[in-house]
Amino acid sequence: MSDNNLARLNDFLFEHLERLSAPDILDKELEKETNRTAVLVSTSKQVINNAALVLEAEKTRIEYVHAFKNVPKMLQNREEPTK
Repeated sequence: MSDNNLARLNDFLFEHLERLSAPDILDKELEKETNRTAVLVSTSKQVINNAALVLEAEKTRIEYVHAFKNVPKMLQNREEPTK
């Protein structure tokens, strides 16, 4: 099973920040790391946005279940019995 999760992303971003702020980093290495940073930031934002969307969908699903007690089939979890 993959260990990709938001905690690991956070650790990875801080590791990258440490590399960027290393006092002995050479200009050429810093330029390379700076270019990588732009891609990392963009990708990280997408991962975080996706997690926020999943969380919001789950909150909406739970609210819907409590409010209506009859969830449309496409919103049901596999574990939930059909009502």
